[in-house]
Amino acid sequence: MTRRKGIKILILDDEPDMAENVRRIVEAAGYDALVETDGLRALDAVERERPELVLTDLRMPDIDGLAFLERVKSRHPEIAVIVFTGYASATSEVEAIKKGASDYFSKPFRPDELVLRVEKALAKKAAS
Repeated sequence: MTRRKGIKILILDDEPDMAENVRRIVEAAGYDALVETDGLRALDAVERERPELVLTDLRMPDIDGLAFLERVKSRHPEIAVIVFTGYASATSEVEAIKKGASDYFSKPFRPDELVLRVEKALAKKAAS
């Protein structure tokens, strides 16, 4: 396993089990993971922790993933954001990419797929 110590990834999903599963995958890949299940608290965590990458669900009760993405990118354009959802559509994918998402993909996903997408987003960020 490659250690990626110090690279913080914030995970936002209103479903605690999904957030925990993503945390386990991210930490097994060697990253430092922070978990929030509330979008507004996650915005505070972005300000406090300054993660390199955010993984956010699309549909949430307090703030949806696109609004969250927009707020993060407006204040911190350097933070990579990946949107994942159980309700994928071409329309929401295009909107997410236009708003600055590094990637967009559907749940359920395989752990290796998630890690690969995280690695690609971080590599793209490092190259820019």
